[in-house]
Amino acid sequence: MNRRPLWALLVATALLSSACASTSKHHTVSASRLVLHTDDLGYGWAPIASKGTGRVSLAQQLAQDEKEPAAQDIDRRSFRSGYRAFSVAANRDFVLSEAVEYAATSDATTLYHGQQSLPDYLKRTHQRLVAVPANAPGSDPILITTRLPVAGVETHGYLLFWQHGPVVELLMLLGNNADVSPSQVVALARHQDRLATRAGL
Repeated sequence: MNRRPLWALLVATALLSSACASTSKHHTVSASRLVLHTDDLGYGWAPIASKGTGRVSLAQQLAQDEKEPAAQDIDRRSFRSGYRAFSVAANRDFVLSEAVEYAATSDATTLYHGQQSLPDYLKRTHQRLVAVPANAPGSDPILITTRLPVAGVETHGYLLFWQHGPVVELLMLLGNNADVSPSQVVALARHQDRLATRAGL
């Protein structure tokens, strides 16, 4: 069972509710180069810097893994960089793009596939796993459909999680518009995934 979707979903919920197997090492890349910024999303998008856009630190990774000492050991040994970018469109769609890079692909794989009670959490929060489109990027992608409160309005969305070599990635699309769909989430995620490829990861 993949453990990373649980903490990433918690991060997304917190941001939006307040918003209107290789073991080889590789070169470190600034994780800000691995996520979608407003110029990647196109006309009409604006950053939400005060709602979570910025560097993901080792301290944040250790805090979210506080109940899993083995995961913290990997964080201390292998964490390289992390970044999340949170954007809003004129039509009130939201995108959260996140990437966390590790020194070794094997460490990213261990963390991505670690044990966590995701099914129980999804049941409690009335969210669910849905079929992942065949063209989704990365290894073992996971797609979750969710409804989150935004400025007092229940808003529909999707979160896609995947692994690209040493990088654990997240793309969330949220909004009550027709363009919020699994296919659009995958289209954005494929764009994000190409950034890791271009960075040589």
